[in-house]
Amino acid sequence: MPVVVEERCPQNHPCPCVALCPVNALNQKGFEAPTLDKDKCIDCGLCVDHCPYQALTDSEDREKDADMKKSLFHFCLLSNARS
Repeated sequence: MPVVVEERCPQNHPCPCVALCPVNALNQKGFEAPTLDKDKCIDCGLCVDHCPYQALTDSEDREKDADMKKSLFHFCLLSNARS
């Protein structure tokens, strides 16, 4: 299921992914970050594949990113502790 990462969306343009969604699950008010209607979404991945800013990402990828950041943080702590 896609996730909107608002920090990555410049929010200064019409989102090109809104028009790509075959079931109209993505909506945008003005130039705000798009919102996702999870009840309509069929998880086809078109929005994730075509977002030029990677502001639409797969929720599984987001979880992997979070795990990688935690691992990197712990590595840095251990490295600094040994110095």
